[in-house]
Amino acid sequence: MSLARDDVQRALVVLDAERPVEIRQFRPDLADDAAFLRWANQPLLEGFQIESDAQGVVSLMSPTGWSSGPINARIIRQLDAWAETHGGYVTESSAMYHLPHVGRRVPDAAWISRARLHAVPPRQRRTILPVAPEFVVEVRSETDDLDELMDKMRAWVSDGVRLGLLLDPQTHTGYVFVPGGAEPEVLADVFADQPMLPGFTLDLRTLWAAYDDLFAE
Repeated sequence: MSLARDDVQRALVVLDAERPVEIRQFRPDLADDAAFLRWANQPLLEGFQIESDAQGVVSLMSPTGWSSGPINARIIRQLDAWAETHGGYVTESSAMYHLPHVGRRVPDAAWISRARLHAVPPRQRRTILPVAPEFVVEVRSETDDLDELMDKMRAWVSDGVRLGLLLDPQTHTGYVFVPGGAEPEVLADVFADQPMLPGFTLDLRTLWAAYDDLFAE
């Protein structure tokens, strides 16, 4: 089953242009990562964020807007500077992981150790990575549902992520997820002193100030 340009355009016409667009379709024929990438790279899907859940439902989502971009960039810069000293690899929102509970997802930021990455054969490292990063960050956009993001973070840690950080700039709140944790730790000021990331500090107050400044008169 293929998705034609007319299908996409027809769906967009009936949706409110001021609200995020999301189209879901069950695609068992895209279970193979190579098939998924070929399908997702069709020119008619350019500009969509494309992921799939663990049940094989593919989601085509419109861009989340501009406002989360500067926040993501600050996180990536600081995490990458830390990795320059401590090793491993930092990825941003173009790097996809395929895991049993999460499905095929792209975190806003992630760090994976060299040891964990190199446990994957070199050929597989060129496509969708079939192993979880140790650390993931998700940033809530203006259109994201917080409860859905909470569930997404729990799925990440159930799939081998050792530390997850969910940031909600709208409420100036951070949530820290670890495997086996019943409820996330709630932060407002500083993310630091994590054994998984020795020496890494992320001052959440600077992120909140930067976010608020985006909407200042």
